[in-house]
Amino acid sequence: FLSPQIWDVVQKRIAEPQPLQTLDPDRLRRDLLSSMPMAFNLFGEATANPEARLALAQLFAPDVTLDPAHVDIVFEWSPQRRSPMYTRDRTAFDVAIRIGDGPQTVVGIETKYHEDAKLDREASPEQQDFLIGIAESSGAFKPGWQDKVLATPLRQVWRDHLLALSMRNHPNLWTSATRYVLIYPAGNCSYATVAAEYQAVLASSESFRALTLEQVVDSAFAHDKHLAESFKSRYL
Repeated sequence: FLSPQIWDVVQKRIAEPQPLQTLDPDRLRRDLLSSMPMAFNLFGEATANPEARLALAQLFAPDVTLDPAHVDIVFEWSPQRRSPMYTRDRTAFDVAIRIGDGPQTVVGIETKYHEDAKLDREASPEQQDFLIGIAESSGAFKPGWQDKVLATPLRQVWRDHLLALSMRNHPNLWTSATRYVLIYPAGNCSYATVAAEYQAVLASSESFRALTLEQVVDSAFAHDKHLAESFKSRYL
């Protein structure tokens, strides 16, 4: 990992497992060029730095009123896995930025690095119908979206996006500004294509954004230009 502070964040997250999590501590420490360790390297320092947290929140949610005292960052996080309140499966965000102290606005983030977009595993017919119900009730998708998503590499992005959309159904906990962000390097043509194709099936882009690592890194290290260069040297 890129700094002792980031390693401390990793150790703390490993020591505090969440129910039904899919985080694998061995995999996390074994391949620093996979996307989950990269997520810790990208966002880990910001967890303890108000300047960087605020810069990231402003980048991902420029329309949301921010109180610097109420912005935090958590890793491999879901509001509740396998809950019928949400997607009823174990889907989680690689990173979540939580904004506010009442009903929170959550920016759920999925990071990709060298991965190739592939067809996601199929759900049972019952679960698929449940997820389609979330999608249809959200109003986020154009007519005919199912043919362009369900049996294509867009499916994983769709499932992650649905977690954010399902959270909006509980306004006592999460605000209607809760959203999903996909981050990948500009050189990853596979996810650049997925991002463009996914945006094309959306009726509105307000709940989904796709950004490159290059667009994010300076905000993530707003407090430490040297560490920004270390990140760029390793990953970009």
